[in-house]
Amino acid sequence: MARCYNNYLYGEYLEKEPHRLWGVALLPLQDVGAAAEELERCVKELKMVGGVIPAAGLLRGLGHAMYDPLYEAAVRLDVPLAVHGGSSAGLGLDLYDSFVKILVMEHAVAQQIHFTSYLLDGAPVRFPGLKMAFLEAGVGWVPYLMERLDEKFEKLPQQAPLLSHEPSHYVRSCPIYFSCELEEKILPYVISLGLQKRIMYPSDFPHERPTLEEFLADIPRFGERGDLSDETKKRILRDNCIEFYSLKPSD
Repeated sequence: MARCYNNYLYGEYLEKEPHRLWGVALLPLQDVGAAAEELERCVKELKMVGGVIPAAGLLRGLGHAMYDPLYEAAVRLDVPLAVHGGSSAGLGLDLYDSFVKILVMEHAVAQQIHFTSYLLDGAPVRFPGLKMAFLEAGVGWVPYLMERLDEKFEKLPQQAPLLSHEPSHYVRSCPIYFSCELEEKILPYVISLGLQKRIMYPSDFPHERPTLEEFLADIPRFGERGDLSDETKKRILRDNCIEFYSLKPSD
């Protein structure tokens, strides 16, 4: 199914708009070896610029060594991987009785589960050059989890034996990226943690909002924010995404 989707994405969109659209390969993590092969096929044959992996329904956290064949392939191909939500299965959200409650929690909970594993299981030590992004959960959880990870690591460093520094060190020094919401009030604080070059804007177009006008209002409103520098705004809207996906825009 992943292969069919990637072929569809290329044939219906990317091949027709090669100077405007870049594709990211859907990867089947229920078979890590097949996911690595599909990433290589999509990068080499379909000119895609990275891979996307789910944040739910997995057998192990994304820091586990079982994912190393995929991470090795991404590093060798010099492409990033993006973690995104999906099914809410296994997240304990079945006690909710409405979709809006699930929507509030599913991305954030899933991202934090795998962010914790990615760091404490030492994936940034094993693959210091791997670009990894945690997408569509905002950035409000990032400083909280950085502090909490550091606190628990200080008490139990033997349970994260690959780490020679506190977890927040790897967040700052390794190519770990996050998407934000443009209206998040916590953005200036997150920037102050040394993450100015690690935050990207996702439009999520055309998902969830009914009209184009609602999307088009986002960037002008963001431009009016007085608590962020023009350089920071430019990085969030454009430069960090270009760097993460190694894009070559025409201008």
